[in-house]
Amino acid sequence: IVRIAIVHLSIHHHNTESIAKAMADSVGAELIPMGEIANHDLTKFDLLGIGSGIFFGKHHPRVLSFAKESRHLPHACFVFSTAGIRWMYKLWHQPLVRVLEEKGCEVIGQFCSPGWDTVGPLKYIGGIHRGRPNAQDLEKASQFVRSMLVSAEGRTETPGAS
Repeated sequence: IVRIAIVHLSIHHHNTESIAKAMADSVGAELIPMGEIANHDLTKFDLLGIGSGIFFGKHHPRVLSFAKESRHLPHACFVFSTAGIRWMYKLWHQPLVRVLEEKGCEVIGQFCSPGWDTVGPLKYIGGIHRGRPNAQDLEKASQFVRSMLVSAEGRTETPGAS
Protein backbone atom coordinates (compact mmCIF):
# COMPACT_ATOMS: atom_id res chain seq x y z
CA ILE A 1 0.00 0.00 0.00
CA VAL A 2 1.36 3.39 -1.03
CA ARG A 3 0.77 6.12 1.55
CA ILE A 4 0.16 9.49 -0.11
CA ALA A 5 0.15 13.04 1.25
CA ILE A 6 -1.08 15.96 -0.83
CA VAL A 7 0.12 19.34 0.43
CA HIS A 8 -1.51 22.41 -1.07
CA LEU A 9 -1.77 26.15 -0.77
CA SER A 10 -4.84 27.82 -2.22
CA ILE A 11 -5.13 31.60 -1.88
CA HIS A 12 -7.56 33.47 -4.13
CA HIS A 13 -10.44 31.38 -5.47
CA HIS A 14 -9.64 27.98 -3.92
CA ASN A 15 -8.86 26.58 -7.38
CA THR A 16 -5.91 24.52 -6.14
CA GLU A 17 -7.79 23.34 -3.07
CA SER A 18 -10.53 21.84 -5.23
CA ILE A 19 -7.93 20.06 -7.42
CA ALA A 20 -6.06 18.78 -4.33
CA LYS A 21 -9.30 17.54 -2.74
CA ALA A 22 -10.32 15.69 -5.92
CA MET A 23 -6.89 14.06 -6.03
CA ALA A 24 -6.95 13.08 -2.36
CA ASP A 25 -10.50 11.70 -2.53
CA SER A 26 -9.72 9.55 -5.56
CA VAL A 27 -6.79 7.68 -3.94
CA GLY A 28 -7.45 8.00 -0.20
CA ALA A 29 -4.55 10.41 0.31
CA GLU A 30 -4.09 12.62 3.34
CA LEU A 31 -4.91 16.20 2.34
CA ILE A 32 -2.73 18.75 4.14
CA PRO A 33 -3.24 22.51 3.77
CA MET A 34 0.13 24.33 3.77
CA GLY A 35 -0.86 26.19 6.94
CA GLU A 36 -1.12 22.88 8.83
CA ILE A 37 2.04 21.23 7.51
CA ALA A 38 4.01 21.76 10.75
CA ASN A 39 1.69 19.28 12.48
CA HIS A 40 2.49 16.42 10.08
CA ASP A 41 5.30 13.89 9.83
CA LEU A 42 5.94 13.43 6.12
CA THR A 43 8.35 10.53 6.70
CA LYS A 44 5.40 8.14 6.99
CA PHE A 45 4.41 8.75 3.36
CA ASP A 46 5.69 7.05 0.22
CA LEU A 47 4.48 9.71 -2.22
CA LEU A 48 4.09 13.47 -1.81
CA GLY A 49 2.00 15.72 -4.02
CA ILE A 50 2.70 19.42 -3.60
CA GLY A 51 1.01 22.33 -5.31
CA SER A 52 -0.43 25.81 -5.38
CA GLY A 53 -1.68 28.32 -7.85
CA ILE A 54 0.90 29.88 -10.13
CA PHE A 55 1.93 33.36 -8.99
CA PHE A 56 3.85 35.42 -11.52
CA GLY A 57 5.42 32.41 -13.17
CA LYS A 58 6.00 30.01 -10.28
CA HIS A 59 4.42 28.28 -7.31
CA HIS A 60 3.57 30.44 -4.30
CA PRO A 61 6.70 31.50 -2.33
CA ARG A 62 5.46 29.61 0.77
CA VAL A 63 5.43 26.36 -1.24
CA LEU A 64 8.96 26.95 -2.48
CA SER A 65 10.13 27.80 1.06
CA PHE A 66 8.49 24.67 2.45
CA ALA A 67 10.27 22.50 -0.13
CA LYS A 68 13.64 24.21 0.54
CA GLU A 69 13.35 23.96 4.33
CA SER A 70 11.94 20.43 4.63
CA ARG A 71 14.40 17.89 5.95
CA HIS A 72 12.46 14.68 5.39
CA LEU A 73 10.48 14.40 2.18
CA PRO A 74 9.29 11.17 0.57
CA HIS A 75 11.54 9.98 -2.25
CA ALA A 76 8.74 10.11 -4.84
CA CYS A 77 6.91 13.38 -5.45
CA PHE A 78 4.57 14.96 -7.94
CA VAL A 79 3.95 18.64 -8.56
CA PHE A 80 0.62 20.26 -9.43
CA SER A 81 -0.84 23.69 -9.93
CA THR A 82 -3.71 25.77 -11.23
CA ALA A 83 -3.02 28.63 -13.60
CA GLY A 84 -4.68 31.17 -15.83
CA ILE A 85 -2.33 30.29 -18.67
CA ARG A 86 -1.98 26.53 -18.24
CA TRP A 87 0.10 25.64 -21.29
CA MET A 88 3.28 27.12 -19.75
CA TYR A 89 3.10 24.97 -16.62
CA LYS A 90 6.29 22.95 -17.24
CA LEU A 91 8.27 26.20 -17.25
CA TRP A 92 6.43 27.47 -14.16
CA HIS A 93 6.93 24.20 -12.29
CA GLN A 94 10.70 24.24 -12.84
CA PRO A 95 11.67 26.20 -9.69
CA LEU A 96 9.78 23.74 -7.45
CA VAL A 97 10.91 20.67 -9.39
CA ARG A 98 14.52 21.84 -9.13
CA VAL A 99 14.26 22.32 -5.34
CA LEU A 100 12.67 18.89 -4.86
CA GLU A 101 15.30 17.19 -7.01
CA GLU A 102 18.08 18.95 -5.08
CA LYS A 103 16.53 17.49 -1.90
CA GLY A 104 16.79 13.99 -3.40
CA CYS A 105 13.17 13.62 -4.49
CA GLU A 106 12.24 11.96 -7.76
CA VAL A 107 9.51 14.06 -9.40
CA ILE A 108 7.44 11.37 -11.12
CA GLY A 109 4.80 13.64 -12.65
CA GLN A 110 3.40 17.14 -13.15
CA PHE A 111 -0.18 18.34 -13.52
CA CYS A 112 -1.73 21.74 -14.14
CA SER A 113 -5.40 22.65 -14.36
CA PRO A 114 -6.93 25.85 -15.67
CA GLY A 115 -7.99 28.04 -12.77
CA TRP A 116 -10.03 31.21 -12.46
CA ASP A 117 -7.41 33.97 -12.62
CA THR A 118 -8.21 37.57 -11.62
CA VAL A 119 -4.68 38.77 -10.87
CA GLY A 120 -3.52 42.19 -12.01
CA PRO A 121 -5.32 43.71 -14.97
CA LEU A 122 -7.42 40.56 -15.42
CA LYS A 123 -9.60 41.69 -12.50
CA TYR A 124 -10.95 44.53 -14.64
CA ILE A 125 -12.41 42.10 -17.18
CA GLY A 126 -13.68 39.56 -14.63
CA GLY A 127 -10.65 37.32 -15.01
CA ILE A 128 -10.09 34.33 -17.23
CA HIS A 129 -11.30 30.75 -16.78
CA ARG A 130 -14.27 31.67 -14.61
CA GLY A 131 -15.86 28.44 -13.40
CA ARG A 132 -12.61 26.48 -13.60
CA PRO A 133 -11.60 24.04 -12.42
CA ASN A 134 -14.84 22.37 -13.50
CA ALA A 135 -16.02 18.75 -13.18
CA GLN A 136 -13.97 17.67 -16.19
CA ASP A 137 -10.83 19.30 -14.73
CA LEU A 138 -11.42 17.54 -11.40
CA GLU A 139 -11.77 14.21 -13.21
CA LYS A 140 -8.49 14.83 -15.05
CA ALA A 141 -6.82 15.55 -11.70
CA SER A 142 -8.21 12.30 -10.30
CA GLN A 143 -6.97 10.34 -13.31
CA PHE A 144 -3.54 11.95 -12.99
CA VAL A 145 -3.13 11.07 -9.30
CA ARG A 146 -4.28 7.50 -9.94
CA SER A 147 -1.50 7.23 -12.54
CA MET A 148 0.95 8.59 -9.94
CA LEU A 149 -0.23 5.90 -7.51
CA VAL A 150 0.44 3.18 -10.10
CA SER A 151 3.86 4.66 -10.81
CA ALA A 152 4.70 4.86 -7.09
CA GLU A 153 3.54 1.27 -6.51
CA GLY A 154 6.06 0.12 -9.10
CA ARG A 155 8.80 1.97 -7.19
CA THR A 156 7.97 0.52 -3.76
CA GLU A 157 7.74 -3.14 -4.75
CA THR A 158 10.43 -5.44 -3.45
CA PRO A 159 12.77 -6.59 -6.22
CA GLY A 160 11.87 -10.11 -7.29
CA ALA A 161 8.39 -9.94 -5.70
CA SER A 162 5.46 -11.01 -7.83
